[in-house]
Amino acid sequence: EGADEKVVNTIRTLADTHDDIETVNEVLTLHMGPEFILANISLRFKRGLQTGVIEDAINTLDAQIKERYPFIKRIFIEAETPNGSQS
Repeated sequence: EGADEKVVNTIRTLADTHDDIETVNEVLTLHMGPEFILANISLRFKRGLQTGVIEDAINTLDAQIKERYPFIKRIFIEAETPNGSQS
C-alpha cells in the first residue's frame, strides 16, 4: 500500500521548489511496515547541470523529505531524460 495522498503531494511540492529540478515525473511510495515507507521519485533535472549540483539537489531533497516525514526511511531518486529514459 502506498502512502496517503497528502504525503505524496508534499513530496512532489518539495521537489518542485528546487530550481535545479525541471519536472517531477512520478512519486511512488510503499509501506514496508507501520513506521517505514519507501519512496521512489522520478525527476528530470535541468540540462547542463554539473554532477555536483545534481548530487546536492538530491541530498537536499532527501533531507527535506526525511525531516518532514521521519517514517520515510528510504528514498530512491531517478534522474530521467526528456524522453523518459533514465540517465
